[in-house]
Amino acid sequence: MRREMEEHNDLVFLPVTEGYRMNSRKGLLFLEWIAARAEAEFLLKTDDDVYLRPTPLLRQLERRIPAQYAWAIFDYISPVPRDEDDNFYNPEETFPFPVFPPYPRGVVRVLSMDVVRLLAKASQEAAGHRGHMVMRFARLSLQLAQGLKYSFKQGRIG
Repeated sequence: MRREMEEHNDLVFLPVTEGYRMNSRKGLLFLEWIAARAEAEFLLKTDDDVYLRPTPLLRQLERRIPAQYAWAIFDYISPVPRDEDDNFYNPEETFPFPVFPPYPRGVVRVLSMDVVRLLAKASQEAAGHRGHMVMRFARLSLQLAQGLKYSFKQGRIG
């Protein structure tokens, strides 16, 4: 990796510990990084073991308005793993609810950049704040899953 960085400077290292237990945090830091630096209409996130056919996907995206868009498999009412042996373990002090709000998951996801920026902003605002910010982020996730209702005048969902 060091050689790759020296030659191409094309790797990003986020300030988070590697491992499954940090997947949520890694995902949010990724969105924050993209929101601050990308000048794109959509974000495509895919796992490294996916055979992606970009041509059909790009054809679909050409027909989409690059706003209020989320294409993914949504997980609804997923229980929060409380077993410390689980790779995705979340202690109650990290996430105090028994189930996660609906969230996009899976091996391929596409979000319009306005959605990326809203999620990144919610993540940044939630850092260091518990309680009401967790609920706000949960509400944002639910609205994302139900179909976005975005107010361009106010610059927020809801």
